Amino acid sequence: MPIEEKEIKRFEDRVLIRNVIVSVADKTGLSEFAPRLVKSNPQVRFYATGGSFRVLRDCLGEMAAQRVVEMNRYTTQPVTHAGLARTIDFKIYIGLLADPLNPVHVQDLSSAGAAFFDLVLSNVHLYSQFAADGEPDPEVVRANIDIGGPGMIRAGVRNFLRVATVVDPSDYGQLLDHVEENAGCTRLKLRLEFARKAFRLIAKNDTQLAEYLGRLEASTLTEDYEEATPSVHPPPLGDEGE
Repeated sequence: MPIEEKEIKRFEDRVLIRNVIVSVADKTGLSEFAPRLVKSNPQVRFYATGGSFRVLRDCLGEMAAQRVVEMNRYTTQPVTHAGLARTIDFKIYIGLLADPLNPVHVQDLSSAGAAFFDLVLSNVHLYSQFAADGEPDPEVVRANIDIGGPGMIRAGVRNFLRVATVVDPSDYGQLLDHVEENAGCTRLKLRLEFARKAFRLIAKNDTQLAEYLGRLEASTLTEDYEEATPSVHPPPLGDEGE
């Protein structure tokens, strides 16, 4: 018999950090952060993408085999050569959004074979960085519009009652001090503080991107791109042989 969805208005102030998503463009401080977090909580496990996975694997050494999971192995998604969709996956988002106090969420998580995530380390390619030397090339801007990062940040922030979302490497020290003082846990006050900062960062970056796109004119883009002849696309799935 299916469990009925109902409003659950409870929270846990102390949330033990067991599962961590790591997908960071700026890897500053990551190799110092991970060993210290493991020392605070030897059971912690990192789920990481690409370069973040390699940094964690190298800095944790022999511990990495038990403590670090490559994200595509967790999601079972194929690895794309351009890394286009590494963190857009149902198992990631349900793990960020689910509430262990809600039996419906627990059932869904179990059915998906997913893990509850307690901490997200994610940052994005900021417009301010690639516009530091003046108006950037349109292709630079287009290629650096993050999709998965902001999505995970928004999901973590939405569930700030239990998930800590850290978008700035300069906050790693504060987080570690806090966790060490609280027996491997985060507390609501800090999670809310990080949630505010995360949304401010995403909002500022989105505003800057919107303003940049507002300055573009389609007519001038022809100077930056060569128009291609119409391509022949394969038939939609399921239409073969019709």
